[in-house]
Amino acid sequence: MLGKILGNIGILAVFAFTLNMANAGMDGKSKHPPMPMFEMPTVYEDVGFINDMEFSSTPFYIPVDTTSSDNFYRATLTDFENPAAFDLLGLDVTTSTTSMGAALITGDGQKFFDFDATPGVYYANLFGVAGGELDLGLYGVQIAMVPEMEVWAMMLAGMGLIGYQLRRQRNGKLRA
Repeated sequence: MLGKILGNIGILAVFAFTLNMANAGMDGKSKHPPMPMFEMPTVYEDVGFINDMEFSSTPFYIPVDTTSSDNFYRATLTDFENPAAFDLLGLDVTTSTTSMGAALITGDGQKFFDFDATPGVYYANLFGVAGGELDLGLYGVQIAMVPEMEVWAMMLAGMGLIGYQLRRQRNGKLRA
């Protein structure tokens, strides 16, 4: 009975892993950040163009997470290099009085920073100097919860049980 339960759990875990890897853009050419196996809630996301030099400040809300004692978030800033890389691109996450962290990109690429947040209103302050002949650039911002250690521990334990079950099935077939 336990073997069948573990086998069914293993099938579900492999299915979830396969779906997330398919969504992650595994072509090796994607500039998007890889998605974690357990996708955590995104509290703010924006993709847009900056023409020449711009600054914007957008409020977003971090909700109460009753399932977690820790509220760690990751802010990711991406320069999509479309039509050209930014000369300068920056993101600062603040409350009304305190900076939670900042990321600055010069040239192309992606930067992120982690911060500890309590429920409330935050501001995503974005500034940029577009590069290239058109003075136009495409950026992406994502602020999402960082998975806790317990989630990763549970995932590893599940993978261990799947391996144990597969080994047990293989050894059983060899003896028969």
